[in-house]
Amino acid sequence: MANRAGAIWLATGAVGMGCLAVAIGGTGVAIAASHSGTIHGCVTKSDGTLRIVPSSKDCTSHEKAISWNKRGLRGCARAARPSR
Repeated sequence: MANRAGAIWLATGAVGMGCLAVAIGGTGVAIAASHSGTIHGCVTKSDGTLRIVPSSKDCTSHEKAISWNKRGLRGCARAARPSR
């Protein structure tokens, strides 16, 4: 019986952690979506942890401000198929 109770607590904890991860990720997407086309972030200088922020001005002195375009780079043009 104790093993079953432990398994239930383990499963409950795993589901809870999954929900927390989705909530945190959703917050980052919501912040990024509010901008006109640029995503701003702060990278911790000591360990490289990335934090998405509304503006590069939100970074601390222990972080480096970075930003990138939401759209990204344009890919290579697709080669035309030879006619049959």
